[in-house]
Amino acid sequence: FAALVMNYSKDFAAPDQAAAATAIATGDRVTNRAIAINAEAKPIKSIIELAREYGRATGLVTDAKLTDPTNAAFYAHMGDP
Repeated sequence: FAALVMNYSKDFAAPDQAAAATAIATGDRVTNRAIAINAEAKPIKSIIELAREYGRATGLVTDAKLTDPTNAAFYAHMGDP
């Protein structure tokens, strides 16, 4: 199997950590400095949230802080401050 991911942001060719991770976690592109929030300021469900809805056990394993934008895209929702 193979997968292709376009993780550039909606407002800039080079995404920041939050936009790139959101593209991977949700499948949607967002603007830089947004974590799993669309243009209408509504949350976008991540793969972890979708798995929970289907009754699957979920978890997030990392060697970085959970508040790091790369990790946060899988469980948090935050717009540009």
